[in-house]
Amino acid sequence: MELSLGSIAGSYALLPAYIGLLQQTNPGSLCYTEHVDDPHGAMRFKYQFIAYGACVNGYQYMRKVVVVDAFTIVDSENDDAWEWFFRHLSAFVHDTTELVFISVRHASIYAGMRKVYNQAHHSACTVHFWRNVRHLYKPQTLAGLMFAAARAFVVDDFNKKFLEIQRVNPGCAAYLVDIGKSKIFWRSRAARSVSVIAPKCRKIVDENFENAMAMAVRPISDFEFQIQIRAGECYTVKLVEGTCSCNEFQCLSIPCAHAIAAATRLGVSIENFIDVAYYEETIRHSYEEKITYSICGWKLFGRINL
Repeated sequence: MELSLGSIAGSYALLPAYIGLLQQTNPGSLCYTEHVDDPHGAMRFKYQFIAYGACVNGYQYMRKVVVVDAFTIVDSENDDAWEWFFRHLSAFVHDTTELVFISVRHASIYAGMRKVYNQAHHSACTVHFWRNVRHLYKPQTLAGLMFAAARAFVVDDFNKKFLEIQRVNPGCAAYLVDIGKSKIFWRSRAARSVSVIAPKCRKIVDENFENAMAMAVRPISDFEFQIQIRAGECYTVKLVEGTCSCNEFQCLSIPCAHAIAAATRLGVSIENFIDVAYYEETIRHSYEEKITYSICGWKLFGRINL
């Protein structure tokens, strides 16, 4: 193995050269290396953080939701390691109330994050919960109910699904309560012009537009409307505030069917109510820079035959 790949110690010794070449070929990359003093006087590698310049520059155009699914080089996945990671992440992912972290329920992630990010929100990964519920509880429909609850836009809808979970399997409901329902129930804001928005967002707008055509619209004031659907339920839309009592409008920043009905009645373009984060141009800016893998084996490891 060592004849073909080299020794472990030799590989770590090449790390400074690798980092130097990475930063040279990917300008703007953030690279941090942590060492500890060896009892014999030498330095021993401990942590490595790498954020490619393309990712750092693209982040400014993205919605402020960070999914913590990191590949890390650390001694162990403990509180200190995660705190170190988050402190270096904060160099370009700044702490604000608009920031949301999504992660698995690892205690060290929670502990490290709290020491660095005081304003940001933290929620658990829905897929992680879905897998746990599917593995731990019967029947299999429970996982679907949990997923539906996590995707609810209003508390009433969430509670209806949660009560159904409680009826089917009280143990599963208790498990979710212990975790904290607020950790599962999360949404954030984000989407603009039907002609320039990303395809998935455009599909949502088109579907909402079709549903809006069957709704009754009653003005309350210049920019506030009561929208009644066929089933008889009524919703209040405030176009200036960008809200609807269904909560979908303000949670996704994509106009719900009720908001589209109100905007159409007023004669205002729907594109005015879709967040710029969903524009194709914004998405292009987010991913326009490339990550260069120009560190070829023969350049870095001159004596190794690949």
